[in-house]
Amino acid sequence: MKLQKVPVNKIRQLTPLIRLYRGEDWVNFLAEDIRKHGMHTPPHLIKKGEYYSPIDGWHRCRAARKAGLKEIWAFVYEENEVDPEILGFRLNMLQRSLDPISIAKFISNLRHRRGYSWRRIQEITGFSERHCMRFLKLLELDEKTKYEIAWGLRPAFSDQKVLPGKRQNVAHRKKPSEGGVRCPICGAYPSRGGGHWIYICSSHQEAYEATMTWLARQGWKEETGRTKPKPIHTIKFIDKL
Repeated sequence: MKLQKVPVNKIRQLTPLIRLYRGEDWVNFLAEDIRKHGMHTPPHLIKKGEYYSPIDGWHRCRAARKAGLKEIWAFVYEENEVDPEILGFRLNMLQRSLDPISIAKFISNLRHRRGYSWRRIQEITGFSERHCMRFLKLLELDEKTKYEIAWGLRPAFSDQKVLPGKRQNVAHRKKPSEGGVRCPICGAYPSRGGGHWIYICSSHQEAYEATMTWLARQGWKEETGRTKPKPIHTIKFIDKL
């Protein structure tokens, strides 16, 4: 992985899209924000031949194109360096804004398309088998209900039941005891089973250092063309202190 500039016209969605529900209004909002301030959070892309596919930040990439940017800074992974679907899920989950239907679809892909065991799925998602089954029940709802849940118009679960059906009785496997803090880059436990807990996986130290370097040299200024920040007006109550 390395932090580099990527031509916007070379970005294509060639890997599974994790966040399934985002409206055009959100893209327009991001585009306007990028025009004013630049892109403060570089997306994660994976090299696919001559193109780059978003792992995380697909809407930011669309907004950058809409804002008229020719190039953007991005974290770029080689094609076989990471699993884009799993890494994309973990990065989106760290934002704590991934909707329940998108989570359910991801779990369904792991279980039915990849044929993963529940133990493996638990390690990837952090959800117990019972909770995963509750998510999968959401995919049986009609499209209107799924849309409302995805947009937060109605809760996915109420009183431990899936709306509008009932909870399915599933044998619950006890989650292995864990400790420590998840890595902020990928969401995994840095030293699983080792007993020594750190904040960042050793393999992601490079990503952390690249981010700090980009922030320190204020890389977004190249995108906005702004060399000085807008003046900040004096807050009235400070004058009275």
